Amino acid sequence: MEQELLGLALLGAGALLGMVGNWIKPPPKLGGGWAIALFVTILLVVGGLTYYNGRPDVGDRDGSGSDQPGLAMPSHEQSSLNPLGPNGGPSATSPPAPTAPAGAGGSPPASTARGGSGTVRTTPSAPPPNNKPATTSPYVPAERFQRFGGRHGSFTMAASGSQLRIVAPESIDNQWGGAIRDHHRCDVTIAFDVRLDAGPMDYYGFAVVPRGQINDDDQAQGSAMIFYRDSGDDFIAKYSSLPTPGIGGIGGGAYNVADLRKTHRVVVSARGAVHTVTVDGVPSGEYAETEPECGIPMIVAWGGVTAYVDRVLLS
Repeated sequence: MEQELLGLALLGAGALLGMVGNWIKPPPKLGGGWAIALFVTILLVVGGLTYYNGRPDVGDRDGSGSDQPGLAMPSHEQSSLNPLGPNGGPSATSPPAPTAPAGAGGSPPASTARGGSGTVRTTPSAPPPNNKPATTSPYVPAERFQRFGGRHGSFTMAASGSQLRIVAPESIDNQWGGAIRDHHRCDVTIAFDVRLDAGPMDYYGFAVVPRGQINDDDQAQGSAMIFYRDSGDDFIAKYSSLPTPGIGGIGGGAYNVADLRKTHRVVVSARGAVHTVTVDGVPSGEYAETEPECGIPMIVAWGGVTAYVDRVLLS
């Protein structure tokens, strides 16, 4: 408003001086009429420009964004409404662009960016790594075996993953080992890999008690399949009863098996009154008891032997 008044004042002053131009003395070489005309022209031009720039509608052409005279929008409000800067890029005060929601099937959201023309470009985000679910091992964790026999002498039983190691004392009068107490069954098959490190005694070995129990003397009790080194350096498999080893069962007997100082796969099955045994898939005995049993699976050792048991399966 002040610029408008100033422009009108200058226009008025120019008109007035044009009428009273005789008051101004021209320079010696410039006629009075030309001096007055030049001075009046300057005043009129300056006044016109001042008036023109002071008009409210001119501010709208300068980018104020206001549609009404005298209501020019402050610059900080223009920045908040205009997401593009002066060069077509995002301004410093622009709000962040919203991210697209994840698509069907868990696809990752896409990132967006604005180009110079204001067009939104969508760039798919990198897919997440292919995280496959961890597979569960079918083998029995060795830590499920709970030790027994320690009442009759100190021994070592170590578990790591699916591997079980039993180091028996140098004695043939008792057995030491582990039992899976939470697997009580009347019909059961136990399969595992086994290797023996010879102890200092001639008679050493291990036994599988598929359906046994631990008696009050901290010993395995029940029908068992025993594997031991014979006097002729052969390895034998036979049916026996525990805690006092001895040949028993109907149709029993001793069977030669592979050298157990190397790793072999042993499978012992107890179904009803019948026990069957295989070593590396080769039948190594079938025995019948006088009556069926129910109990928990056990593996025991004696004679100073170290028994390495791995990849145990129960069914």
